[in-house]
Amino acid sequence: MVFPNPLKLLIHPFNFFDELKSKNGTLTAFIYYFFISLFSSVIPLIKYFIIVNIEFYRSYLYLSPVSNPILVFLGLLFLSFIIAVIFHLFVSLIGGKKKFSDSYKIFAYSSTPLLVIYPIIDLIFPLDIVYPGFGIFYYCIFGLYFAYLFFLGFYKIYELSKVKLVLLIIFGIIFYIVLTIIGMMISFR
Repeated sequence: MVFPNPLKLLIHPFNFFDELKSKNGTLTAFIYYFFISLFSSVIPLIKYFIIVNIEFYRSYLYLSPVSNPILVFLGLLFLSFIIAVIFHLFVSLIGGKKKFSDSYKIFAYSSTPLLVIYPIIDLIFPLDIVYPGFGIFYYCIFGLYFAYLFFLGFYKIYELSKVKLVLLIIFGIIFYIVLTIIGMMISFR
């Protein structure tokens, strides 16, 4: 089992997805996603134990299930399949002819900026502690790079036309807005 090079994904995504097109390996993609999700779930603990008052964070863990790293990790694993299925079904509706495993690989590897780079930058430069709410700035930058890689992956692996790619991007924007509204409704109950 050989993992694709994540640096190549970040620096040369066109070449990365061209190579990924010819490889099997849903299990490899899942294991890769498993470890980057675990990494992304543990890094905030390090940040808060080192920088923020440990006792405050312990009490916060009991108050908010979203901050619990185990729940975040399990949620990331569960959502990876749900999101890959939803986008796979949509791409199939607009004429994509690949397997679900290709959709999952695209999602798993495209998540690298959000689940690896963002937590590292946030640990090194924890501006949200000094300026509350500023962490969202980092998240938006890496979220946009995730979206770029995600749509590029579908474009390259599924060999979509530009019209179908635009439809996929519009669907992605609508999907993101719906998820945001649902998340806001859940968090403001």
